[in-house]
Amino acid sequence: LLDIKFLAGTLRIAFACRSRKMSLVRAVVITLGGEREAAMRRQLKDVGGFDARFVEGVSARSLRSRDSLLAAFNRAGVFRTVGVKGEAAPVSWQRSTNPESCSSGDSPPAQVANRESEAVAGGYHSSSEAALTLEGEQADLDEDGLPWLSQSAEQAAADELWKRVRCLTRERAVLGCVLAHLVALRVAKQENRHIILEDNARLLAAPGESASRARNAMQASSQVSWLMLGYGFNDDRWCEMEMSSPVSSLPWIDGKPLAWGTQCYYLAPEARLRLISWLRGGPESLLPAKGHRCRGHNPRPIDRILLAPFVAEGRISVAIPPVAYRAPMLRSLIHENYDSKMSAALAKQFETVEDSFDSLWLTEEERLAVSIYRSGGEWVHNDGIVRGGWVPQPRKPRASKQISKNCEDVPRAGHSKPLSSTAHLVHLKQGPHDETSRYLTPESMPKWLQTAVQKHGDSFLLFGADSPAVEVHFPPSDSPRPAGRRAAVVICPGGGYKDLAVQEAVPAARWVLKLGMVAVILRYRLSPKHPWPAALEDLRDAVALMQSPRASKDWDVDISKIAVLGFSAGAHLAAQVMAPLSNLPSILPVRAMVLLYPAAVDADGVSTSYAVEASARESQSGRVPLEFPAVYLVASTKDRMLPHKMHSDIIAGAFDTCGVRCTYQLASIGDHGFGVHKKWVIPCAHWLRSELGLPPVSKVEPTPDVEGT
Repeated sequence: LLDIKFLAGTLRIAFACRSRKMSLVRAVVITLGGEREAAMRRQLKDVGGFDARFVEGVSARSLRSRDSLLAAFNRAGVFRTVGVKGEAAPVSWQRSTNPESCSSGDSPPAQVANRESEAVAGGYHSSSEAALTLEGEQADLDEDGLPWLSQSAEQAAADELWKRVRCLTRERAVLGCVLAHLVALRVAKQENRHIILEDNARLLAAPGESASRARNAMQASSQVSWLMLGYGFNDDRWCEMEMSSPVSSLPWIDGKPLAWGTQCYYLAPEARLRLISWLRGGPESLLPAKGHRCRGHNPRPIDRILLAPFVAEGRISVAIPPVAYRAPMLRSLIHENYDSKMSAALAKQFETVEDSFDSLWLTEEERLAVSIYRSGGEWVHNDGIVRGGWVPQPRKPRASKQISKNCEDVPRAGHSKPLSSTAHLVHLKQGPHDETSRYLTPESMPKWLQTAVQKHGDSFLLFGADSPAVEVHFPPSDSPRPAGRRAAVVICPGGGYKDLAVQEAVPAARWVLKLGMVAVILRYRLSPKHPWPAALEDLRDAVALMQSPRASKDWDVDISKIAVLGFSAGAHLAAQVMAPLSNLPSILPVRAMVLLYPAAVDADGVSTSYAVEASARESQSGRVPLEFPAVYLVASTKDRMLPHKMHSDIIAGAFDTCGVRCTYQLASIGDHGFGVHKKWVIPCAHWLRSELGLPPVSKVEPTPDVEGT
């Protein structure tokens, strides 16, 4: 009888232990060790409910050599086995230094030009597309049944990968974070674990509460590829939404998600397979080119990589309320400059849920940062050390990048002197004029436009979305002046009819002023709010203004010597200035047109050669009339956005067929958006002065804004 009772008690204890183990949330924790790992271990022990497996992350320092970089990709399951520390890498990973050992089949495979847009539109590439096996080779399968890269393709991908990574500086930390998550996802798949945790996550202090939320969210989500269990947001529009519990779809507004972060999440196994297959397709998927000249590379952060394939499918969900939050004022290796912003976003997030800082498990240093915020309303770093009598020192404020609200007094960052000593802002439409910014914040501008504003300063082009206007600048007194009045050039900046490129308009105006002409920068209305031909109407109004008695009397402009100059979409607009349309303001013929890298057809289906062909059809000879302006067309052989064979060559052929006097300059200048460059401004200056009837100048010196000087 005693033996039976003892056996029954033993079974009850074993069953209880087994039930407790099954109820635990099995997690993989990413950490680089140190104080963060120690704090994470204390936190998991105090809150309970988790069975954690700690995985060493990938530091930025470890990516400074080729072997360690490839070893990290091997840990993540992207590439095959490579040599470990102390061993030589296999032949397939070594860069060959013997020309005789390289066959023609070992050349790098062609990379997909725009992998991110394809991923957003249709998901990651399939495993068959990512195999990259060359003819006559067969790929082996990995532990998940996906084909490995062939040896030739693997070496080519490794060479290209190291070529891009070796040029990184602080961006190595972003790449290390991505690789650490890939390693954690592989461990989670191998050990059948549920969620991924970063060591910056802070769980609820109540025992078992975070684990319970995680279980409820995972049970409520079905057919979800990415479940965000811990996230942040910094948009007030989130507070206006009614989010269901415990799981709701990720909200999107204006094409952007309102949540960010990967401190705690679940990724479905099949989603991981698609991710690995996509990454094997080439370095472009992980390290796309940056800048309009594509001279560098920026690694995509992990949340963008996980987000891309499931946008169209709608398979992204968030847990309501979150399971974990980001630790306040935890010094980040990647976003150190944004630690205070992330903490402020966390405080805003607590306004939408019942949780608070008091309900989180926090370290003593983090609680001190919270108390300082509550007393002073400012987030500051404590450096992880509590000192007696310590007074927090706020960071030195950076130079403000806010857009000026006064268009009449605009600072010119990046130049010691303004664009011209005197300038006139003239509105082209009567009635009230709204001069508010086109963008809510500087961060809402495209990155290329942010860079332009930092270099050239704020511009009136950034304001007045509904108020077309021109800014008239006059040349300095020491510039070459004709015997009579001055000529004028109306400048149409590009931007795809979505924005106005400051980096094109300001240097072009400086160049025109250097030639002794009046520079007129046009701010035209943009689509889709103002569809075509609203922009053309604004251009005709600007030309009519420069041909009016006011321009002749007040600005000393020769109304018979007006030219137009345009870049990209602005070139498409400038080419239509003489379109024979009855519903547009009537103008006199302009004398010359300078068109730089225009598109053959815009988004509305209006061809650049429309005005030329329409004028030729209306004339009796079938060719444009004699007073039709001459054209100086510029294109680059390196333009990847608008290749000259598909755009500028076609435009030049149409101009020649219709009898337009067209000078076509095709040269190796740069990628799309090269702007004012010395290779075209010098010959174009002589051509422009000749067409406007101005005396030639002996020497044309490029301005400091000109590329290549």
